[in-house]
Amino acid sequence: MAPIKPAMLYAAGLNYRGHVEGMVAWRGAPPSYPNRPSPNYQSIHAVIGTEGNIVVPKDSAGAVQPEGQLAVVIGKKARKVSVDEALD
Repeated sequence: MAPIKPAMLYAAGLNYRGHVEGMVAWRGAPPSYPNRPSPNYQSIHAVIGTEGNIVVPKDSAGAVQPEGQLAVVIGKKARKVSVDEALD
């Protein structure tokens, strides 16, 4: 199952050099490195659990780039949380 069920989700795009270089190699363009990460909103449905299937929408206009992200949850301390408690 997904580790979180966010009400809102945003990510910092192009936040590491290797990603920029991989994208430009695929596109055949020279690299352009941003001065700082540029946050953008993501679909909350983009969050899946380990080994979950990536569902690509039928109207997707481009290539899909699956990538792992580090998520930070700010809230209560928790330990040994049951599935039912996590879904509340």
